[in-house]
Parts: sequence; structure tokens; C-alpha cells
Amino acid sequence: MPNRPRAVLFLSLALASASHAGLITSSSADAYQWGATPHSCETGTLSTAIAFCSASAAGYSASATGLATASYGTVAAYIQGGAASVGYEASAMASAGFSDELTIFGGVGQGVLDIVESSLTYGTGILQNGSPGVVPVTSTLTQNFTYGTPFTISLSASASGLFDGITGDGGSLLIERNLQSMRVDGAGLLTYTDQSGHVYSIEDATFKATPEPGAWVLLAIGLGLLVLARRKRNRT
Repeated sequence: MPNRPRAVLFLSLALASASHAGLITSSSADAYQWGATPHSCETGTLSTAIAFCSASAAGYSASATGLATASYGTVAAYIQGGAASVGYEASAMASAGFSDELTIFGGVGQGVLDIVESSLTYGTGILQNGSPGVVPVTSTLTQNFTYGTPFTISLSASASGLFDGITGDGGSLLIERNLQSMRVDGAGLLTYTDQSGHVYSIEDATFKATPEPGAWVLLAIGLGLLVLARRKRNRT
């Protein structure tokens, strides 16, 4: 028996010792008639914001599509497909994720970060993991951190499905995850930086942009020229 469609989603936060920020998306689709060469596509794993592919066989007797999108704070995975005739099958997969490294300043020692995130699952047909008009589910997670020490937040979602023509499978599935807001417990005014340069919604915390490596070089050159100019004036 073929594996039934499944959906997997999770939010993870962990301490990190090295810089980490990036977007990852991947998708694949296959549609085929038994005994024939499959019509397939595979985007692989991409460090980009979007991955899309679509495949069909024998005049759409079987078809499937996978679409994954990611940005800092939001990820979504969408698949759809179907197999309308005996002897045909189709499958689709989509996954998306982001990770970012945050550093919070303005306190001493340990702090606690409350993170509010929402998730939406909407499915039709055999992929009925949700329902029309479903309200996003909101949850709050906590993360311990040390002021001035980088830590990583990450969010991911994935969905996959297998459709066979014996039962006339068909449907679609959307999984979306969002970071809504963050708050540091018991803290006053804070500042924070992050590796991606994205401005998150952190209550009572002000984003402080980190100069790019090139900017650091230009700043160093500028300071060096300023020192030389001052020395020259002092000599004259």
C-alpha cells in the first residue's frame, strides 16, 4: 500500500555559537503511468525564497505541483495533485524554512524571550488536514538567552502527498507558519541585531543594524585617514 499524504511542521529555537541566517526551499513533483517513464521535476534544496515545480502525465490523467516560499519570519509549503484513472499515480513535496541569529543587548546575564507564532493548515480532498475558513492557531514559546550572546531562531514547514488513480485521489494542502511577535520578560528598553538584517517585532526593543563587512573596511580606512590627517596637522 502506498504511504498516505503527510504534513510536518515545527518551530525550533536553540543556542548557537556561530553566525547562522538563511532561507531554504525545496519542491518536487512526479506524475506517471505505470510502466511508462515518469514526468518529474525536482528543484533540489535552494537557499532562496521560492521553489516551484509541476509535473503531469497523459493529458493530466495524473498531475502534481509543489511550491515552497520562505522569508525571515514566515514560511509556507503548498502542494496539490491528483490521479483520475487506474494505472496512474502522482506525488508532490514542498518544504520551506528560515533561520536567523539574534543578539539582544541592554541587560545583564540571562533573559527570557517569549515568541508568539501562528500556524495555518488548509487542506482539500485526500489532503483534508484543515477546513475552509480555518482560523490560525496561535501559540507562545519561550527561549532562554544570554544578553550579548547570539542565539538562533528557526521556523520550517513541509508537506507531501501521494495520489493514486485506483481510488481517484486528489486534493491540495497549504501549511503556513508566522512569527507574530516577541517580548523579553521583565526587561526595559533594549536593542538587538540579527544576522539577516530583518527587523522583527520585538516589544520595547529597537533594531540596531549591523554594518556589512565592506562597510567595516570603509570605516576602518576612514578612521585611519582621519588619524593621519590629525598627525599631519600637529606636525605643522
